[in-house]
Amino acid sequence: MYELFFGLRQRPFAASPLTNRYFPASSIDDARQTLARCIERAEGMGLVIGGPGTGKSLVLALLAEQFAGLFTVISLSPGHITTRRELLQAILYELKAPCRGLGDGDLWLALLDHLRNPEKCPRGALVLVDEAHALAPELLDELRIISNVSCGTEPQARLVLAGGLGLEEHLARPQLEALSQRFAARCYLTPFDRCETIDYVRFQLAASEGQAEAIFEPAAAEAVHQASDGIPRLVNQLCDHALMLAWNRKERPVTAAHVREAWSDLQQLPTPWTSRREPEERPSVVEFGALVDDATAPAAINLESDPEQSLTDVETRLADLEIPAAAETPPPVVDEPPPVTPSIPEADPFAGFGEEVVLHDRYATLDSQHRRGTENAAGPAAAESDAAEDAVAEPDAAPVAVAAQDAVGTELVVDPYGSLSIMETELEGEKAADAPQPDGQPPLPPTIALSEAIRQRQAADQPAGGQWSPLPPDCVLEISSDDVLVIDDEPESTH
Repeated sequence: MYELFFGLRQRPFAASPLTNRYFPASSIDDARQTLARCIERAEGMGLVIGGPGTGKSLVLALLAEQFAGLFTVISLSPGHITTRRELLQAILYELKAPCRGLGDGDLWLALLDHLRNPEKCPRGALVLVDEAHALAPELLDELRIISNVSCGTEPQARLVLAGGLGLEEHLARPQLEALSQRFAARCYLTPFDRCETIDYVRFQLAASEGQAEAIFEPAAAEAVHQASDGIPRLVNQLCDHALMLAWNRKERPVTAAHVREAWSDLQQLPTPWTSRREPEERPSVVEFGALVDDATAPAAINLESDPEQSLTDVETRLADLEIPAAAETPPPVVDEPPPVTPSIPEADPFAGFGEEVVLHDRYATLDSQHRRGTENAAGPAAAESDAAEDAVAEPDAAPVAVAAQDAVGTELVVDPYGSLSIMETELEGEKAADAPQPDGQPPLPPTIALSEAIRQRQAADQPAGGQWSPLPPDCVLEISSDDVLVIDDEPESTH
C-alpha cells in the first residue's frame, strides 16, 4: 500500500517472522547457534525461554530451515493438544503417517515403526515444539519418552522446546525432574537494546530495498525504542503503523510525531511511553551564602581551575560570613504533677465493737436452747436434771428446727414433726432480755430470753392433766411487729 510511496519493494515490517530477513541480534543469534550445536552433536534436548514477541517462533523457524535436509522436521504448536492421543496423532500427521482410527497403543507403535525405519527417517526426526508452556506436565513427560527412542547409538528424535516463563515453572516440578535433567542447552531471549532497535529498523528498510535515512528520521527510531521497549513484535507493529500514517498525509520522512500518533492509535503496547533522560553532568562548584536573588548572590567558586587558589577563596569566604551566635535556648519547662495529699481514712464508728457471731442449733427445741444457755450458770447438777426430765417427758420426740431471731417480723421455721406444744402465745422477748437476773447475773441473750418466755407461758397456759398437741405440718412460726409469736396453720388466717 505505502511501498511505492516510500520506494520499497515489499512490506518491511511484517506481522509474522520471516527467515529471509532475519536480524542477528545478540540474544537471538546466540540462542540459534547454541541450539544448532546441540542438535548436530545430539547432546540432548534444547530449551528456549523468552517473553511474548521476543522471537521464539523465529528461532524455531530458523532451526527448521537449517536442518530440513538432515532430519525429518516436525513442527508442533500444541495450543489444541490436550491428551496423549492428540499428541501422538499430531506427530504422525507431520510425518505423513496414518493416524486416524487408531488407539493409543496403535499410535505409539506406528510412531516407533516410522522413527526406526531407515527408509522413512534415515537420520531421525527433529521435533520443534512451540508454545510448550501450554502443554500439561503429563504431555511434557511424554515428549521425554519420545526422545528416548534410539536406533543404535543415535537418538531417533531430537527435541527443542520453546515457551514463555511459565515453562520453567513446569520444569521445576518434582514429577518433571527426569525431563529437566535432559536439557543440554537453555537459551533466554531478551528485547533489543537502544542500538539494536535502531539497527533493526534500518536493516528491515534496507532488506526491502529502501533508503533508511530518507524514510525514517533518527529521532523516529529513538521514539520507536522508547515506546516498544525493544520488543521485536511491537517494533514491527509501531513502524508499520507509522509508515501508514505518513503515507496517508503524503509526508516524508517518518518523524517522531508519527510514531507517537501511531502509538496512541494502537493503544495495545504493554509498556507505556516512557522518556528516558540521560544523566546530566553537574559542574564541581561549591556555593556559599543564604538563598537570595541571583543579582545579590556571591559569585561561585570553581574548584577545577586552580585548586590552591580555590581553597584560599573558600577560607576567605568562610571568614567573611557572619554566623550569628546561637541563642541560648531556655530549658524546657516540665509540668510537675500536683502534690499528692495523703487521704486520711474516716473513723469507723464500729471499730470499738467486736464482731459477734451467734450460732444456732436448728435441730434443738426452745427448751433445750434455754437449758444450754443457762447450763453454766446453774451448774452441772441442773444440767443433769434437765436432761433426765427431757428423757422422761418425751423419750421418742424428734428435735424441733427453730430459727430463733431477735429481729421483728422474721419468720421462724418450725419442724412440723417436732414436739413443741405451743399453739399461740404472746411474748415480750425484749422485756425478758432486759429484766435483771438473780445473783447479779448478766441479762439473757435475746434468743435465750425468747426461749425462757415461751417456756414460762407454756407452763402457765397448759391445761390441767393435758398436753400440747403437735404442730400441724404447714405451720409457720413468726414474730409480728407487736412482739407476738404467731403460729399460722392456715393460708388465709392468722392466730
